[in-house]
Amino acid sequence: MSTKTRLNRSIRAGWRARALLVPFGVVSFAAASSAQVCCTSVPVSAECFATGQDCGTVVTFDEYSAGVLSLAMQAAGTHCSDVSMDFYVDGLFAFSTGFLAPGESSPLVDVGPVSPGVHTIEIHALGREGGCNAGILAGWGGTVTLCSDGDLSAVAFGVTENVCLGAATSFEAVGSGHGPYLYQWLKDGVAVEEEPGRVSGVTDATLNIYSITDSDAGDYSCIVANGCDSVVAPAGTLRVHDCSPCPADFNQDGGVDGSDVDAFFAAWEVGDSSADVNFDGGVDGADVATFFAAWEAGGCG
Repeated sequence: MSTKTRLNRSIRAGWRARALLVPFGVVSFAAASSAQVCCTSVPVSAECFATGQDCGTVVTFDEYSAGVLSLAMQAAGTHCSDVSMDFYVDGLFAFSTGFLAPGESSPLVDVGPVSPGVHTIEIHALGREGGCNAGILAGWGGTVTLCSDGDLSAVAFGVTENVCLGAATSFEAVGSGHGPYLYQWLKDGVAVEEEPGRVSGVTDATLNIYSITDSDAGDYSCIVANGCDSVVAPAGTLRVHDCSPCPADFNQDGGVDGSDVDAFFAAWEVGDSSADVNFDGGVDGADVATFFAAWEAGGCG
């Protein structure tokens, strides 16, 4: 029995057992968050079908809110009489604006803390006689101002290691909190530029990179903004590899011997990306099998 065969058999039993217990991932994942007061303007209007001053038509809309929720109302300047609005939040009475003249605004009213999430705002309108109102409210309109903690957060992730030259990868950012969201992907702190057919989604939630080159390597992150605040979510460092070297000569010294076994397992045990010799995106037992298949054969020729 040759020295190589004895060495092979002695180490494979122990290391293959360990290989099944120590998987290493390659998907990077990071989060960022921020909280500032964010205000939204929502145009509202209703046509009334009542026979008196109570409009009867309830205006309802949903908005994301967190922390202390504040509301205000500006009556439409086109009104020809005064209108009062009662606000309800998630079915509970919040406040009344009192009668507002055409174009008049109510103060911003804190209606209390709310849990982060989407909340339902209802508005009931009441008119009063005057101007063109002869006893029946025909319609009303205006603009609601809604302010709350922006409660913006974002996570970004992607496959960043063991990416071969010429292959493809992608990054994704997910925003939560007060939306809608705007995105801008960065590499090494600089905005990524669109390249037709190769790099797409630079201002979308998903960044796609095809036909990867060495110049694509770097630190990727994504700016996620919601109109009143922004956060930067790190997505990870893209490492690009030439996937052509033969794994048998792991230390690249020109020979296939026991020193390659030592070098391979030194990298494998700590999950180093160079030990992903089957280039499947993970450092695990499958790489041990791939390495030894090439090592036993004396190379890849």
